[in-house]
Amino acid sequence: MTVRADFSIVTPSFNQARFVGRTLTSVASQTGVHVQHIVVDPGSTDGSQDIIRKFPDITFVQKPDRCQSEGINNGFVECTGRYVAWLNSDDLYVSPDALAQVKRCFESHPHVDIVYGKAIFVDADDQFIRDYYVNGKAESLKESFEYQVGICQPAVFWKREVYEELGGLDESLDFQLDFEYWIRMAQAGKVWKHIAVPIAAHRWWEGMKTASRRDRSLQETLNLMKQRFGYVHWKWAERLANLQVNADDGIINVGKGDDERVRLRTIEILHRVNTDAVTLEHMQSPSVTAGARETLERMRSFGTPTTPRFHDALNMRFTTESPRFLFAGDEMAASPARRPEIRRQAKTGLEFVTYAAEPNFQVACLLTDFQTDQTRLSDMLERCDKAPGRTCVVVANGPSLRQSLNEDLFAFDLIISNFAYKDERLLQRARYYTIVNHTVAAQVRADWMYLDHLVKVFPFWLGRHVPDLPQTFFVNSTVDPAFSPDARRNLSWRSTVSYFNMQLAVSLGYRQVLLVGFDNSYIQPQTVKEGDELIQKTDDPNHFMPGYFKGKTWQAADTGNMNDSYCQALSWSMANGVKFINCTVGGQLHAFPRDQLGRIHSGMLPKRPPNGRWRALNPGEIVAAAHDPAWRELLATEPRVSAGAMPKQLDAFLVEQARTNGRGLVFPQPDDVPRASATIPRK
Repeated sequence: MTVRADFSIVTPSFNQARFVGRTLTSVASQTGVHVQHIVVDPGSTDGSQDIIRKFPDITFVQKPDRCQSEGINNGFVECTGRYVAWLNSDDLYVSPDALAQVKRCFESHPHVDIVYGKAIFVDADDQFIRDYYVNGKAESLKESFEYQVGICQPAVFWKREVYEELGGLDESLDFQLDFEYWIRMAQAGKVWKHIAVPIAAHRWWEGMKTASRRDRSLQETLNLMKQRFGYVHWKWAERLANLQVNADDGIINVGKGDDERVRLRTIEILHRVNTDAVTLEHMQSPSVTAGARETLERMRSFGTPTTPRFHDALNMRFTTESPRFLFAGDEMAASPARRPEIRRQAKTGLEFVTYAAEPNFQVACLLTDFQTDQTRLSDMLERCDKAPGRTCVVVANGPSLRQSLNEDLFAFDLIISNFAYKDERLLQRARYYTIVNHTVAAQVRADWMYLDHLVKVFPFWLGRHVPDLPQTFFVNSTVDPAFSPDARRNLSWRSTVSYFNMQLAVSLGYRQVLLVGFDNSYIQPQTVKEGDELIQKTDDPNHFMPGYFKGKTWQAADTGNMNDSYCQALSWSMANGVKFINCTVGGQLHAFPRDQLGRIHSGMLPKRPPNGRWRALNPGEIVAAAHDPAWRELLATEPRVSAGAMPKQLDAFLVEQARTNGRGLVFPQPDDVPRASATIPRK
C-alpha cells in the first residue's frame, strides 16, 4: 500500500554543484514526516546531476525549461503530497524537525491554507548573517503586500488544494515569481498562519539573482504592484531610489546614505509610475486602501501632479448641443471613430476634445490642453532635420526581427513600438517610441520610467495610460484608413502600430523608410476576430522575444486588414516619391519592394515624381502591386503608365486572383481619386 506523502518539496537546480548537496541533505534529514522530494534539472553540466543521483529517494525530473518558474511548475506537476512547497538548490531547512512543526500547525488549524515560518540569512559557507524579516501578523499580509514582502519563500507551505485552484507560478516573471504567488493567494482569500519557529535558511551570496540584479528585481516589483494593486506604494519607490543613489539593496546592505538625493529620486520615480490618469483615479477612489491614500498624500506633499489631464468621457456629462470639429471636413466622417469632437461640459461650460472607439473607450481632454499638445508637437516636427535623403527604420516586432538586431539596423534612426524596449539594444539605440493600442499601454505599467530618453508619440486618447513624461507628444489619431503624411492633422492607427509609424516617419521628414520585422502573420485561434483579447500564458510565438506578451493580454490581429493599410501606404508612396523598402528577413508582407538592410545606405535618394507627384493608383493597380513584384516594378516606373494604357494582362491577373482566392475585399480609392470601390480578392 502506497503511503501518501505529507509534503511534496520541489527543488529547481541548474549548475548548483556548490550548494545542491547541502540542500538535499537538509530535506533528507527531516524526521517525523513522509516527504516526496522532486528535483528538477534542465541539463546541468557542472557535476551537480551526479550529486543529485546520490540521493536514492529523490524523484529526479530531467526536463528542459525556459526559466526558473517553468522548472518549478514542472516539479509541481509531479506533486502528490498533502502540502506543497519549493526549496531552491542553495537554501536549507534549519533543523530536522522543521517540516514536522509545519505539519503539526496544519493539523492543529484545519481551516488554514498556508503556513509560513521564521527564517534566517546565511552566507555561502552556511554562516549566519542576520534574521530574515517576517511579518508575524498573518491577518495583515494582504494589505502589507502593497509595501513589503514580509515572508521568506523557503519557509512557506500550502495545501495541495490551493495549488489545484490557483495553478502554478507565473512564468513571465524572472524575480518576483514567489511574491506574485503570495499576492495571488491573499487576493483569492486564502487563510494564512504564522508559526513562530525557525524553518528555513535563505542563502545570500554573490551569484544569486536577487543579490546580483537587485535593480531588475525592484523594477519587476514595481510592475507587479501596478498589475496587482493599481499603483506603486511610496516605500517601493524609496527602496529603488536608495539602491540607485546609495547602492543599498534594502535587504543585507543597508546603510546611511544621501537622504536628500534619495528623496528627490523617490519623487521622480513616483511621478513616472503613478501620474497616469487611470492610476490617479484609482488612488482617489473612495474604496482605495490605506496604502494608496498614504502614497497619494506623500505625492501631494512632494508637489507631484495628482490631477488627471485625460478623462473617461463616459463619466462626463456634456450639453446636448451639436459637437464642433477640429478640422474642416471632419463633419463628413462616417463615424466618431474617424474624427475627434469638441463638446461642452454641462457642469463647467469647459470645452473638451473627445474621441470614441466604442466599445473600448471614450476619452476626453480639455481643448486648451489638446491645443497646447498640438503646438508642442508642431514645434518638435519643425525641429526635425528634413535634409534630403534621410532614412529611418520602422521596427516591427515579428519573430524575424531576431535576425536583424545588428549594426546594419543601428546605422539608422529607429522607430520602435510597444514592448520592443524590453530589448536593451533597441531601448538604447532607438530614437522614437510609439503605442496605439490601449491594451498594450495599460500593461507598460511602471516601465515608463525607463523611456525618458526616447521621443514618445501617442494618439491623444491613450493619455489616460501615459504619465506626464519628458519628450511625450500626443497626436490626433483616428481609424480613418487613409495614409496621412502630416501628424499635425491626423495619423491613422488602423489595425497595426506599424502603419501609424510609417505615417509618423513621413511626417518627421524621412524620404526613405525601411521596414524590418514585418512578418505579417500570427499564430492565434481561428475563431477569434480582430480586437478579441487573449491571454498569453506561454512563450510568445508571434514576436521576437519569447516574453514579449508572455503573462500579458493581447488583442487578436487581422493580417488582411493590415494588408489593406499597407496598400494605402503603397499607393501614397508611389504617388509622392517616398520609398518604403521591406528589409524584413522572410515574412509574409509582399506589398513593398524588398532589399537587404546591409545593402542600403542612409544617403540613397528616392527619385522624385515628375512635377512633384505621380498619378494615384486605382484599386486594381493597388492589389496588383501588393501581390506581384513584376506589377509593382511596372507601376513604379517613371513616367508611370496611364490608367487607360495599362496592358490587358492586368485584367487577366485580377481574374486569376479571383479564381484562386475565395475571399473578396473592397479596396477604397486614395483620397484624391473619386470614391469608387472594386471587389478585389486578397491573396
